[in-house]
Amino acid sequence: MIDLQTISIMLASASVTIAALYYAFTLRYTRMNMKTSLETRQAQLFMRIYERFYDPEFSRQQNWVMFVWEWTDFDDAWKKYGPETNMEAASAFISVARYYEGIGVLVKRKLIDVNLVEELMSEYVIRSWDKMGPFFKEARERFKWPHLFQEFENISNTLEKTRQPSSTSG
Repeated sequence: MIDLQTISIMLASASVTIAALYYAFTLRYTRMNMKTSLETRQAQLFMRIYERFYDPEFSRQQNWVMFVWEWTDFDDAWKKYGPETNMEAASAFISVARYYEGIGVLVKRKLIDVNLVEELMSEYVIRSWDKMGPFFKEARERFKWPHLFQEFENISNTLEKTRQPSSTSG
């Protein structure tokens, strides 16, 4: 026969087990909610960035830099588009570079998913760096700014690597 003390021990054990299970399920649910919340915030942040990407003024600046401007080397670009001779052009150039630098920093810090950037704007990032990168690499040396637009370069290189397997497969 089971005495009162045994029943009390069994009830205590059952309640501890139930409490542990409840805590485990609650913890799991909280983690899932936190993950969903983080993904939602990342998507909201990216959409704000994406709105700027499609802003007519930004598009005008990027197209101007990418398709209208021509230069042979750093000195030629500085003479044509530098701040001392053409402030509007220099501002457009820096605006585009800063935008992609910011994207690179956010990806590096894992605040936005590189896959979102890859799917929606990889060609623009890569082609912008291809056009502007040689200028900035030279500027790093001339102005002794070794990290000038480093994250712009890094995000371009990252996107280039993710793009290559699909382009060679068929």
